[in-house]
Formats: sequence, structure tokens, C-alpha cells
Amino acid sequence: MHVIFFRSDGWRSWDVEFEPVVREGVPVLIDDDLPFEDEPGRPRPTGVVNQSR
Repeated sequence: MHVIFFRSDGWRSWDVEFEPVVREGVPVLIDDDLPFEDEPGRPRPTGVVNQSR
């Protein structure tokens, strides 16, 4: 598991329509193999933590 801190630098090159609404510096957890779900509708713990408010 890895933790990164979100940065929107270069967001225009990400092939997204709008600027991300995520605040700069928000921690994001990522599993070693990257998926946030094991299957549709079954989030991994990292996906749940990333959605916590």
C-alpha cells in the first residue's frame, strides 16, 4: 500500500473535461496492484478510505 498526496499539476494533460475538485495535498491510498475494487460494487479497503469524508 502506498500513500500519495494529491496534486493537480498538469491536469489538462489527463484527458479529463474539468479541473479536479480534490483539494491539493489530500492523502490518497493506493494498493500495490492499483485497483480500488475487487469487482464492480465491491470496493477494497483503500477505496473505502479514499471516499471517507
